[in-house]
Amino acid sequence: MNKKKNIIIVVTSIIIILILVALIVIYAINYNKSSDGNRVNKLYDSLKNEASYGINLIYNDENKEYYAKDDKKAYINSTYNNVENKYIIKEGSTYLLKDSNKTAYKYENNEVYLYKVEVALSDMLENHEKTTGKEKIENKEYSYEEFNGISDLYMYTIDDKEEVDNAVTRFYFKGDKLVYIKTIINDKQELLKVDISKNIDKKLFDIPSDYKEM
Repeated sequence: MNKKKNIIIVVTSIIIILILVALIVIYAINYNKSSDGNRVNKLYDSLKNEASYGINLIYNDENKEYYAKDDKKAYINSTYNNVENKYIIKEGSTYLLKDSNKTAYKYENNEVYLYKVEVALSDMLENHEKTTGKEKIENKEYSYEEFNGISDLYMYTIDDKEEVDNAVTRFYFKGDKLVYIKTIINDKQELLKVDISKNIDKKLFDIPSDYKEM
């Protein structure tokens, strides 16, 4: 009797373990399915709810941009074809900072780029068709979400940027972390490295005390 009882206990334990393993596998599959195809949406929701964050977009040394947000203030350092421009957006106005003559040029009632990144992501989600896929970049495979059209985060490094009928934008993720944005126009590509951080220098939002305002 004891032998039969032990066998029943062992069999029951194995069945319970198998059921638990099956439940874990099913949960993992469903979790991954729920994540696939929704990463841009999750990123948008996350940034929209962050009081402050910074994002680096890098094509090369001559074309790159850093955007930082802190509540209702923003800072943009944009380099295009090796020409650098700095902007501070706050209190309903945009300031163009010129280091050469230490001047801040004020554009009143202008805060178009205050929420630049969030607006760009929102536009992709609301106004463009989406597909998903996988692709290798620098010998590593990433999941991507592809939208027809061009994102406002595009840096205009492709000469025929006006030919946008067949243009697409891909957002590449490692887990839920955005690591690349690729714009494809016809047979040309612009690949941006992306780094998002919650650590920002809050002094960036202050106009230097030795700058004159115009």
